[in-house]
Amino acid sequence: MSVTDVTNPIRILLVEDNPHDRRVFHRAFRKSEIPTEITDCKRAEEALDRLVVESDQYDLVVSDHGLPGNSGLDLYRQLREQQIGLPFVLLTGVGNELLAVEALKLGVHDYLPKNAGQAYVEQLPTSIARVYQVHHDRIQKATIEAELEQRDAKEQFLSEATATALLAAMDDYETTVAKLAQLPIPFFADWSLLDLLNQNGTDSPTVAVHADREGQALLDRLTEVIGTNHEAGEIAAEVIHSAKPRLISNIIDPGDLFGEGTSGIIEALNPQSLICTPLVVQDRVLGVLWLVYSDSHRRFHEKDLAFAERIGQRAAIAIENARVYAAVRETDRRKDEFLAMLAHELRNPLAPVRSGLAILKDDNADPILAGKAIATMERQVEHMVRLVDDLLDLSRVMRGKITLHRKRVSLDSIIERALELVQPLIESRQHELVVNLPPAKVSLDVDEARITQILANLLTNSAKYTDPGGHIWLQCDVENDELAMRVRDDGIGIDLKMLPHVFGLFQQVESSLDRSHGGLGIGLTLVRTLTEMHDGTVSAHSDGLGRGSEFMVRLPIAEVTQQSKSGRTGETQSGQKNTGLRIFVVDDNVDAADMLSALLQLDGHQVATANDGRVALQTAGDFGPDVIVLDIGMPGMNGYEVAQEFRRRGQFRQTLIIAVTGFGQDMDRQRALDAGFDHHLVKPVAPHEIREVLAEHGENKPTPTTATNSSSD
Repeated sequence: MSVTDVTNPIRILLVEDNPHDRRVFHRAFRKSEIPTEITDCKRAEEALDRLVVESDQYDLVVSDHGLPGNSGLDLYRQLREQQIGLPFVLLTGVGNELLAVEALKLGVHDYLPKNAGQAYVEQLPTSIARVYQVHHDRIQKATIEAELEQRDAKEQFLSEATATALLAAMDDYETTVAKLAQLPIPFFADWSLLDLLNQNGTDSPTVAVHADREGQALLDRLTEVIGTNHEAGEIAAEVIHSAKPRLISNIIDPGDLFGEGTSGIIEALNPQSLICTPLVVQDRVLGVLWLVYSDSHRRFHEKDLAFAERIGQRAAIAIENARVYAAVRETDRRKDEFLAMLAHELRNPLAPVRSGLAILKDDNADPILAGKAIATMERQVEHMVRLVDDLLDLSRVMRGKITLHRKRVSLDSIIERALELVQPLIESRQHELVVNLPPAKVSLDVDEARITQILANLLTNSAKYTDPGGHIWLQCDVENDELAMRVRDDGIGIDLKMLPHVFGLFQQVESSLDRSHGGLGIGLTLVRTLTEMHDGTVSAHSDGLGRGSEFMVRLPIAEVTQQSKSGRTGETQSGQKNTGLRIFVVDDNVDAADMLSALLQLDGHQVATANDGRVALQTAGDFGPDVIVLDIGMPGMNGYEVAQEFRRRGQFRQTLIIAVTGFGQDMDRQRALDAGFDHHLVKPVAPHEIREVLAEHGENKPTPTTATNSSSD
């Protein structure tokens, strides 16, 4: 920039005791194109007093050397002692080279002899403007260099802070927050305060860090007060709402910054300037970060807002990562506990089954003991079947593979089926079960098996966690076009801290190694998921340990009609045996075929077996079965192919064909129906399941009619 580019007036303090020389100086600048504002002083002492108080009001000092009292060079020396760094031009009426050399050695910016005549007058404005411009350019360059250096320092700080934040996020949550509060100290704040929100929006404990010990003691008191009041003040509320930082460059009234009860502590902390910036991750505000200067020589400015936001962003990411890591660690812990419990739950029933087999293999076994062994083995196998079914259902739920088969179902039917499932457990623990149904008949558009599973799981849960001889209530009511099913007990209850998590995966009411109630902690997860798939809701309530629990499921109602049964229900109906059917069992597992055959023969049926699909097709015609029980996973021809071939033959187009298979997914069921099966049962099949299918077939089977001829007389 040249001197002719000067646009703003140069503010000059002229120290000159000679009136004529002052007039010459003013006249010279009036004739030039250089704008100036000139203030006159007659003595060096007067100029020094002015500059000590208001040096920022001047851009340049021009002083005659030969002043009364202190000389011009004396004034310059005194300005340097006061650390007033304005550019200084020395004028003298004596062309003394020694004086010029001394002045320039001291650091005077320029030296102009007044005895140069007209040349002095002509050169004076340009020379002084050049001194001003050189000094201005030097200051501007220094400012830019300082800003660049500060920017580099900030970038280095952010880089180191990011690495620290990422490493901190791998610690526990509280340690992470403490490290993040420490990060800006002392580089970008004298003290900082992290005020976080929990996921549900309530204030969580606040963490604050000060650069010195006394200040830290005050901050500890401040965090206690904020935690007690659960208020962060108007500024934090505004920042959380807007998700934008707030700057107060010069704090006038510090008492109102952090809400009620904090004014005394804040005044002792003496904040001078602050920035409150939000902690934002994916448009979610996690809390706020306060950055505060207590040193009166340090101030935050508008240009600092962007940097403060970047610090907040990195802190927010670290906090979110810490939450994720904590959740992963907790999931891993619960998974490990679940796997240990699964091994326990599977090994326990295997032990009596193995012992029972040993008893049955003994030719000299007492018949009564053998009967007890069989009964025990049946109970343990049923227990293992329920565990495996729950695990498979959980797997389908997690992969989104469950498909609902909705149909219009009466509430009575659901209650009856659920009670059949849980009655043995309730009776074995000698519980009193009270069931109350609505006076009107209620129908639901649901998957009957899944709603039965929901209710059976809740009743089983109550039975397991209620001491023998306890009470269980099942209450069903119609409320605002919804069915409200409440399962209540007077059992061990639920810890209030555990209550919000009872529907979580792998959660269990108790997890001690000597736990006697069993279970894998997945039943309530299935209840919640299956209920929500039916557009319903489920909730849990308990007044605490030892005070029982209540679970309520709400489902949309399809229809309410005439009177239904009410009062206590739950009597298990025993199925009638079917006799006279010819049943053909086809399974490549010889033991499975023989055992099922023996069971059916005990029910009075005629049974033939085959262990290969092609053999079955060759021999079935001679046997002429009413029912074909067919495995699917067989070598050679699989069950789908065998069923399709049976349907192609006219003799078997109306024959009942039942799939008994280990393939239990919805797609397997549909494929079986498409191949020509009438029913799809999943191994291990409970005896009552196949008896129900055969009973239904017996009822629908055409009965022969006898024709009578009427004779006319």
